[in-house]
Amino acid sequence: MIIKKGDILYQAWINVESDLKEKSTVEFSEYHVTTVNKTGIHLRQKCYSTYGKLSKKNGDFGWLPLSSYAREYCVHKFKDQEDFDKNGQGKFFKSKSGAYRGVLAEAKKYKKDASRILTQVEKAIDKHTKKK
Repeated sequence: MIIKKGDILYQAWINVESDLKEKSTVEFSEYHVTTVNKTGIHLRQKCYSTYGKLSKKNGDFGWLPLSSYAREYCVHKFKDQEDFDKNGQGKFFKSKSGAYRGVLAEAKKYKKDASRILTQVEKAIDKHTKKK
């Protein structure tokens, strides 16, 4: 995926609440590409601490100065396009539906791994209990 300044990317994740309801939701984050140059590619998450009202003027919204919290948790930096392709591929998508499909594929992978491990544990238990 070729990244250009001004692109909007989405990231999705599954939020699992482990209370009695066993409720799961898919949540999205919106990232804007703010820098693409020799220093790298910078993505800034659009949230309450990074985007908001700049002044008292009507309709004056924009990117807020970054706090230390926002700099640490709301900005992703990649060295170049190759670094983004290697470390950002599968995490950031150009559409919400793409992000949803990515998180669904990841969930299926974890489900497959979990069932494989469960099968191995069951075999080990059966093997161990048959010896006695």
